[in-house]
Amino acid sequence: MLLKHVCLGRTVPQTALAGLFIIVALASFAFSPFATAHAAQATLAWDTVAEATGYKFYAGNASRTYSPAIDVGNQSTYTWTGLEYGPTYYFAVTAYDGYGNESDYSVELVCDTISSSAGSNGSISPSGILPVARDTSRTFTITPAAGYRVADVLVDGASVGAAGSYTVSNIAGNHTIEATFAPATYSITASAGSYGSIAPSGAVVANQGDNRTFSITPSRNYRISDVKVDGVSVGPVASYTFSNITANHTIDATFSMIAYAITGTSGQNGAISPTGTMSVQQGSSQTFTITPNTHYHVADVLVDGVSVGAVTSYTFSNVSAAHTIAATFAIDTAAISASAGANGTISPAGSVNVSYGSSQAFTITPNANYRIADVVVDGSSAGAVSSYTFSNVTAAHTISATFSAVNQPPVADAGPDQRVAEGALVTLSGANSTDPDGNALSFLWSQTAGPQVVLSDSRSASPTFTAPDVATEGTSLTFALMVTDKTGATAGDTCVVNVTWVNAPPVASAGTTQTVNAWDIVTLDGSGSTDPDDGIASYLWEQTSGTPVALQNATTAHPTFAAPDVPTGGQTLAFLLTVTDNGGLKSTGTCIVNVTWVDAPPTANAGEDQTVHAGDTVRLDGSLSTDPDDGIASYRWTQTSGPPVVLSDPTSAMPVFAAPAVTADGTTLGFTLLVTDYTGLSSTAGCTIFVNQNPSSDLTGYWSRFNYYNNKLSGVFTVRNTGNANAGPFTVNVYLSSDGVALGGFLKRYTNLSLSPGTTVNLTFNYSSRAKLTGKYIIVLLDPGSSIPETNESNNRIIQQIR
Repeated sequence: MLLKHVCLGRTVPQTALAGLFIIVALASFAFSPFATAHAAQATLAWDTVAEATGYKFYAGNASRTYSPAIDVGNQSTYTWTGLEYGPTYYFAVTAYDGYGNESDYSVELVCDTISSSAGSNGSISPSGILPVARDTSRTFTITPAAGYRVADVLVDGASVGAAGSYTVSNIAGNHTIEATFAPATYSITASAGSYGSIAPSGAVVANQGDNRTFSITPSRNYRISDVKVDGVSVGPVASYTFSNITANHTIDATFSMIAYAITGTSGQNGAISPTGTMSVQQGSSQTFTITPNTHYHVADVLVDGVSVGAVTSYTFSNVSAAHTIAATFAIDTAAISASAGANGTISPAGSVNVSYGSSQAFTITPNANYRIADVVVDGSSAGAVSSYTFSNVTAAHTISATFSAVNQPPVADAGPDQRVAEGALVTLSGANSTDPDGNALSFLWSQTAGPQVVLSDSRSASPTFTAPDVATEGTSLTFALMVTDKTGATAGDTCVVNVTWVNAPPVASAGTTQTVNAWDIVTLDGSGSTDPDDGIASYLWEQTSGTPVALQNATTAHPTFAAPDVPTGGQTLAFLLTVTDNGGLKSTGTCIVNVTWVDAPPTANAGEDQTVHAGDTVRLDGSLSTDPDDGIASYRWTQTSGPPVVLSDPTSAMPVFAAPAVTADGTTLGFTLLVTDYTGLSSTAGCTIFVNQNPSSDLTGYWSRFNYYNNKLSGVFTVRNTGNANAGPFTVNVYLSSDGVALGGFLKRYTNLSLSPGTTVNLTFNYSSRAKLTGKYIIVLLDPGSSIPETNESNNRIIQQIR
């Protein structure tokens, strides 16, 4: 069997033994951290053999000369104590079995000792007395404490330098290794070039962790050019501090004469002299000359980015900093003064500077409904031209434009269709007709259909007539209004007055606003028209504005047409529907069809329906109307039903009017708002205004029972509130009158009476007289002190003759 031994990790060649074979390995030595130079210990280990029941350990100071064996039992390790520096140690081990047989010695392990130590402020590892197998090597690591360095390492008393580690190789005897330490120091080499100094300078020694500050000072008229620390620039600093020094460093300062760069540049069409960047010594001066090319001038000179004006020369005096100077040039110009009068524009406008020898065009544009009256150039008329060009301009000029109004035709409004009773006094109303130019209008009314009536004044804005007697089916009267402005421009409109008895007129509905594309087949819709009794007999559609189209089946509820081609702004087509019932009564309605391409039509909003009282000031509100692209250009309100009213301004977004007087049932006024955008597209919306009587009480009364017998009067007088507001408190007085006019003797007073609308109160009356009362009168006065407001004060005196 083969045997081997190991010391501190080294494997030794094996030797064969006779008899019981065991493998023994001396594995390692371990030393107590408190071991001294005189004593240490080593733990030895060997490989075990299956047949062995125990082992004996041998040690000595000569080969095969051992102290008595130590029986360690069936263990594979043993710790030998008492090792000292100096002697050489020899170790072996044998194995024995259960019969007492013992093997030969194992291969002998020879160990020398090394003593390692370190002075203060550092350490060596491993340290102490170390047994080491012969012919092996051992490495030691030397570590200084913080702020210290290795001063020297002595091996067997001889210096091997300030090493951080040392290896004892091929060990064949005892050795010593000792490390010493000293504080760590570093050198900073400070130097300065010509024309300045650094302090301190030269090789400056500093302990580890110290700080060292160096001051750099240039000579007179010089400046610090740069400071490099360890070869890297830290800029032209006047002081530099090395903090917490842990290495060697260098610091080097260089200097240069104080001079400043002045850079002169110029734009095109001129020059600056000198040009480029030049170095100017501190305290000296430098002058620059700026020269424009022919027909050019200096536009501006910027010194250090700030304008100094259009100067031709500039001097930097007592230079103490870097500067820049930059010149720009502009072509000579002539000013053309362009102006426009009211109601138009000229573009460009104001004082226009024109480059020498170039041209300048002006465009003259009148406002809508205006024209160019004249264009005057340098005091002379150039005519009513829409553009003018000045060519090869070398001098100043003037140009001015004036404008005059283009007359616009008026807008006629014949008022709403009306329903009246026979014999009624009817008022036609053209008062909402307007003229865009604000001119006065003349009016001319004519009757175009129905039984002829006599107008009070056909040239009045609001003539009247008496409605004729009619049969049960009633009759329809049509009137045409023509308005004329001062230039003779005219416009017309019609209205229908239905005179009714039994038959009620129809209500026309021309459908909602439509938006279509060119060439679409469009269907108008009058199917919403209604008649309350005898039904609709006929439909008639007429186009009232826009590119004429061919209506198919114009006498039906659903005529059609092909939408025309339109420009990018589109176009609005308007249609009038007249429906006639079987009794001949008529009604009209309008609708709009927007034919679009690029521009989108507006959306009309006529505001909320309202309920008001007679005499109220009513405001219509179309301000929430919108347009998605070019905006709303105009508003137009038209009354479509109810007693005619006069709008404050039918072209305003929010006109006002006075609510008319009405009967107890009130009345409904209908209005249509037409909004038009700037490309001419339109939209309509409607609203209704219901007009109530003003809230007021109205007292009246009558004798519900009245008796006279044997000079005694008795009865019940009933008081009624026929108004629409509470009445009270009020008083009723009763008088005896001899003629029914003058109040005679006071008979009775009823006080603190009150009545809600539509209710009555009965007052019991009794009176006795010694004289006969026949032929006299009883006068009852309701609310004699007029303490409550009433709709009608004339019915508060009730006269009853005594019979």
